[in-house]
Amino acid sequence: MILVVALCLLAFSLLCLLYPRWHARQYGADAWYFLAAAEEMRRRPRWELVLPYFMLDIPQQWYPPGFTALLALFSAQGLRRWFWLINPVLDSLHLALLLGVEAMLLADWRFLLLAGLLYRLSPTLIDQYSNLNSRGIGSILFSGLMLGLAAAALGRPWGYAVAVVMVAALCLTHKLTLQAFFGVALLGTLVHPSILWLPVLLAGVALAWMVSGGFYWKVLKGHWDILRFWRRNLHRLGAHQVFHSPLPEYARDGCDAGLSYPPGLAGWTKLVRFFIGNSWLLLALPLLFLFPSPRPIFQFLSFWAWSVYLVGFVVTFAPPLRFLGEGYKYLKLAYFPMALCLAEIALRPGLPWWTDGWILAVLLLNLRSCWRLTRAIRNEKLMEVGRQFGHIFDYLKGQGDVGVLCLPVHSADAVAYHTGKRVFWGAHSAGFEKIEPFFPVLKMRVEEYFRQYPLDYLLLLTDYAPPEHLGLSPDEFVPVLEQPPYVLYHYRRRGDGKARTR
Repeated sequence: MILVVALCLLAFSLLCLLYPRWHARQYGADAWYFLAAAEEMRRRPRWELVLPYFMLDIPQQWYPPGFTALLALFSAQGLRRWFWLINPVLDSLHLALLLGVEAMLLADWRFLLLAGLLYRLSPTLIDQYSNLNSRGIGSILFSGLMLGLAAAALGRPWGYAVAVVMVAALCLTHKLTLQAFFGVALLGTLVHPSILWLPVLLAGVALAWMVSGGFYWKVLKGHWDILRFWRRNLHRLGAHQVFHSPLPEYARDGCDAGLSYPPGLAGWTKLVRFFIGNSWLLLALPLLFLFPSPRPIFQFLSFWAWSVYLVGFVVTFAPPLRFLGEGYKYLKLAYFPMALCLAEIALRPGLPWWTDGWILAVLLLNLRSCWRLTRAIRNEKLMEVGRQFGHIFDYLKGQGDVGVLCLPVHSADAVAYHTGKRVFWGAHSAGFEKIEPFFPVLKMRVEEYFRQYPLDYLLLLTDYAPPEHLGLSPDEFVPVLEQPPYVLYHYRRRGDGKARTR
């Protein structure tokens, strides 16, 4: 029975992750960067890749290369065709790990079913793992790391070796997840001082350094560079690139709602709603304190859960620390232990009847949020590479060595990957001072970028920024290809002939 339930849950998991993007599988901002990087690593296997497409990045890629190395194991043709399947499979493997742990701890199909549903129906996971990015593998490594430390806490020294290897893999794979472990390790040093939290962290960093031949130092520099960038620009996180511009001719009143951290009481209210709405499991956290488990393994799992929530809470609501990333993105790392702990509480004999009702209410809230989120994802078109892009890509491929500016920037990586042309974008490696005049908001008029940089084409999503709002001069910007809602403009400098139209 346990095996049947586990297989049904894994099939349900894939369905939940694939359904939202099934009609738009050519989706993603991060996807195109990783596909380009994987092709380069396949051609020239090395830690430090060189991608010349991004005009606002340094050519050397100091992004953690672990996920790229995993993708490079697949053939170019297979990866291009099936990349949309990778993260759903990875997260389903994460669920399989959870079910395996649950089966070892509580060999009962009811525990298995409840834990699996609590994990799978977490809306953040459906949002973040239904497209290609490195967060899925980061979460698996984090769970492996914490399970290694759990084994060490139970008197199995080999758990430390597992934990060190997982830390090293995290260093070379996902920056935000490593930040989360740093916060958890600081809390663990206070709450569970018998566990070697900080030595494991330092040993993992040293191992990453040695395995990468010193390349991890550059990854660290790139990590520090992006943190400094967001510390300077945090007040513009989530900004509309045009409407939030400091230029009076571009700015539009009433746009604060788009910011991740809007000012005033409305901003704090939005943060609270967003923090809880992305993790209804948070509402069940008091049960871990009201009814602590007598078993040491569940006590460790309980610490794992609430420490991650605390790190995410502090990063969200402590303004000096918000540059460390959006706090809700930390919360997914707590779903693994929360699902295990809540399943144990729900089916533990002797507890009040209302504990089951509490957990059921949280599960239903998650289910409701998942359904609403799935509908929103299916209607979201901003980062989808639809059929109209095929014509745009074909046109750009025949234009020689040209530079392309995309508004919004979400399509820049797709243009670089599919056409091999230079794009006015970066934010992958280091040198973030290069991107600051252009992102998060425009600090010059569009035509000024074309006059100061070697740019030839503007790819504009007219639903995002109407051309009349940008004040594009018909003498300089000539539409050469219209694929609604996108328009491709050729920039005509003085002395240029007429642009070819199509």
